[in-house]
Amino acid sequence: MNNPPSISSTSQTLRPDHLYGQAQRKHIRQGITLAEIRRPARSHELSYFHLLLDGDHSEPLKPFTTIFYPSGVSHHEEIGMRVFSVALQDEWLDRVRACGVAPQSSTALPGSELSRLAIRLYREYLNLDRCSALVIEGLVLEMLALVARPERAPERRPPAWLSRVEDLLKNGFQENLTIGEVAAQVSVNPAYLSRVFRQFHHRAIGDYLHDLRVQFACQQLADPDVALSAIALSSGFSDQSHFTRVFKQCTGMTPGAFRAMTLSNKVSHGLHG
Repeated sequence: MNNPPSISSTSQTLRPDHLYGQAQRKHIRQGITLAEIRRPARSHELSYFHLLLDGDHSEPLKPFTTIFYPSGVSHHEEIGMRVFSVALQDEWLDRVRACGVAPQSSTALPGSELSRLAIRLYREYLNLDRCSALVIEGLVLEMLALVARPERAPERRPPAWLSRVEDLLKNGFQENLTIGEVAAQVSVNPAYLSRVFRQFHHRAIGDYLHDLRVQFACQQLADPDVALSAIALSSGFSDQSHFTRVFKQCTGMTPGAFRAMTLSNKVSHGLHG
């Protein structure tokens, strides 16, 4: 990742409780503000990521470039540019600074690891559900870890605490866990936890949790007498709609289609048994 493009001072400042610009909608939770927005030049009191979605063809930056600015840094962007903005209260940077590092201004090109994480976060913002808080938390921590210490060498072997994290997730997948709670249980920094977990599992903690819930649901679907809505809740999903969406993402079919296939296989095996 490189230093961000040239910046210019401005008298317009973004307060911690306000997003300046034409936002389609905002999602605010635990010190994170997500918004898709068009905004003019300004300075900023918060730290934030920008995923560039589209804009003026004269703009040198390509769509899906991701920029990170620490708090207090002034910058300039075209008024017509559309961005996905992730504004962070200082408490989020403090969690990374606890590791002895500090996030730095940077620009990541399309296809980079940071941009892939930003796109994943943007998709989560467009499809919010009860699990989104955990997914958003994990992705933000991973993104901060990248801009804080991009040169850090990966772990060669899984740390001893990683198996404890796996056990916590397997035993608590029906609950609304947070990265902070899990990290506290194993006494590691949340940003470090998110980075190491992805390194060895090749996915974020939120995605891992979704898979655990879907695996449990698959077992429950073998019983034709249990309603889909009941399976959704017992698996940790907020409702049947959320359950259906995540289940299809993971398996390629709806819960109803999966149940029909499972029951059909049982009948077929019974006839030939």
